[in-house]
Amino acid sequence: MFESGVAPIFAVRAETPESSAMTPCTITDHYEGRAGQAAWKGCSIADDPDFRAFLRGPVRDRLRDAEEAESFAAEIAGLAGTGLGVETVEAVLSAEPKDQQPWEVGEALAEALLEEYRGVIWPWNKERDKLTPKASLPGADLVGFVSLGGTDAALAIGEVKTSGDAEKPPGVMSGRSGMAHQLQRFEDDPELQGTILKWLRARCKGTDLWPQYKSAVARFMNSGAHDFVLFGLLMRDTEPHSLDLKARGKTLGEKAKAPTSYEFTAWHLPCPIDQWPGLTKDEDDA
Repeated sequence: MFESGVAPIFAVRAETPESSAMTPCTITDHYEGRAGQAAWKGCSIADDPDFRAFLRGPVRDRLRDAEEAESFAAEIAGLAGTGLGVETVEAVLSAEPKDQQPWEVGEALAEALLEEYRGVIWPWNKERDKLTPKASLPGADLVGFVSLGGTDAALAIGEVKTSGDAEKPPGVMSGRSGMAHQLQRFEDDPELQGTILKWLRARCKGTDLWPQYKSAVARFMNSGAHDFVLFGLLMRDTEPHSLDLKARGKTLGEKAKAPTSYEFTAWHLPCPIDQWPGLTKDEDDA
């Protein structure tokens, strides 16, 4: 069992006749394990219409930050006059990138799955921070809150790796740029922790999520910077195998100081990685 105030609701919620109709993906569990403060699980997603709709719906909306994009388009169109102004608006909007990289789809899918199956709240779409095409969130792939009921919440920090590597575990799990090292930094680096908290504050202040921010930060501070959940998500197009997660999960779980907890999930998709960007498109994108 975890020694934490944040009880893990790991990966896939139990289905009931009432809830199964609302489940966006058909998921099969293949393995799971626990060690110390870590838990890990491997799941495969079936290739069915629900999964395709999930990619073209919530995942696609995250990739394009649909809500913000529509608001932006409406505002600049309203500020343009006629002639040259209208032409400029059309040029700016049509110049937005259309093609996504497989790893970008992997990150967006990981976000959507954590929101759906783990109750993680995302205060901000990181697409808005991309001042350049290769820009990323400072210090982490994913930052949000695990809802604990009402306005009570805990910090959620995630790293996402996309890999078709046949090795078990794949290379993206180890080394200084690997998932294990990147996650462990958040336990040990006050400067990185401060960067994350400042980033969250700027995006939660004055919003409906301010109470959750205060709750999560209070938990974090009052635990001596240990009460938070670290999510590691491995997005794969290979067959599930427990060796993908077991070694890193065991090592990090046994070293982690409670109430810090790690949750690793390997998500195995039913199609090759290079096809993922195309599956997020609808007929209008073709």
